[in-house]
Amino acid sequence: MMFKDTLEVIRSIIGGLDDNGDPVAARAALDDPIKCNIKTIKHNNKGVSIDGTFKQASYEILIKLQDFDAELLTITNSRNKNLGVYDIQDIEFLDVVKRVKITV
Repeated sequence: MMFKDTLEVIRSIIGGLDDNGDPVAARAALDDPIKCNIKTIKHNNKGVSIDGTFKQASYEILIKLQDFDAELLTITNSRNKNLGVYDIQDIEFLDVVKRVKITV
């Protein structure tokens, strides 16, 4: 299977205090890109509001079998178009075919 798309896990870096004792805001950081295949489950112009966020698409993503644990990611298709930031709904380890299936 050829992986032509990309996902990046978004990690939250907790704020705190800097060396001077001043507060530092929490921020997000991207992990290294992971090659993947993206399959559209639902994509329309009507959309759905989930927790105040307007979502109009959902995807299944396949990556090579590896340890994977995340809550939030961004996906980019093979044409380098960012498809958005998504909460992960499900992670399924497909050991027989050596893949991880992520549903967003």
